[in-house]
Amino acid sequence: MKRRKWIPLAIMIGVFSILIIGCGRKDDSLELSEITIGYFPNITHAQALLMKAEGRLEERLAEEFPNQKISVKWVAFNAGPNEVQALFADEIDIGYIGPIPAISANVTSEGDIRVLAGASNAGAVLLVNAQKELKGAFQEVEGEQTFNLTWLKGKTIAVPQLGNTQHLCLLALLDENGLKQTSEGGDVTIIAVANSDMETMMLAGEIDAAFLAEPWGARMEDSKVAKLALDYHEVWKEGDYPVALLVGRISFVKQQKKAVNVFLSVHQEITECLQKEPEKYYKQINQEMAKVSGSLLDMDVMAKAFSRLKITDKIERSALQAFAVVDKREGFIYELPGEDLLFSFA
Repeated sequence: MKRRKWIPLAIMIGVFSILIIGCGRKDDSLELSEITIGYFPNITHAQALLMKAEGRLEERLAEEFPNQKISVKWVAFNAGPNEVQALFADEIDIGYIGPIPAISANVTSEGDIRVLAGASNAGAVLLVNAQKELKGAFQEVEGEQTFNLTWLKGKTIAVPQLGNTQHLCLLALLDENGLKQTSEGGDVTIIAVANSDMETMMLAGEIDAAFLAEPWGARMEDSKVAKLALDYHEVWKEGDYPVALLVGRISFVKQQKKAVNVFLSVHQEITECLQKEPEKYYKQINQEMAKVSGSLLDMDVMAKAFSRLKITDKIERSALQAFAVVDKREGFIYELPGEDLLFSFA
């Protein structure tokens, strides 16, 4: 008898527990109270920086949801793999991220993380340590100084994070020039270093080169610590490739279509503003980056960095598919992503 009395109570407790857990999960409720957005404090994520600075998204959400207070939370990351983990853990809903982590996240999540829009193309450079002996690093070709990629043999190169876009671009570049990293039996050492620490490591002589996104490249050039080896249009596909995309969790997007469409509309508006008059927004973007880096950039550095970048909301599908091939070849994904699962949010 006692056992029978406890059965309904146990069921009630179980159901009540599920309800409590469900209420605590953002994905289980159509009532939206907060959107969490991931981004990098780089100009390659200029739309995110300007959107955050202006508060335009908050204003638009208030207009579209007058009876519902929706807050916007911004989370800064150093590189893509960490942001991917945050997406997997449902810690962020939408993210500005590089193409390689976006592809890897899509394949690993079996299509749960998908591409929403483009953000920027190119915007990354290869630098060499100006404090090092650069004999043989450059050669004159038709009256111009050209970087000799074989100089990287036996050198240590820094990337923001292993498995990120710059890392995969570097691996493709090495492969095209008959070089391999030490982990594959070659003699080029690749290490992960936070963008903000690369200059210090170059000064200490701990790295010979760096492959990184803007504005860090222009900043290190300006300080004379580094010398430009390959410009944005020389590192891969003549600069016609995405360096930042907008991705989202399909579960969130399907439940919050209206809010996501508001976000995409603001993203498009800001993209158009940056395409027409980028210099008008240098100050705001600079200030947002400084909140993470701790220091402001000179305006000439901002201008140089932006000159290496193409702001866009278009998705370079062919370049993404080429990235996916490199991603698979290097073992970061086990299969190529299906186009319907990579781009479609239907």
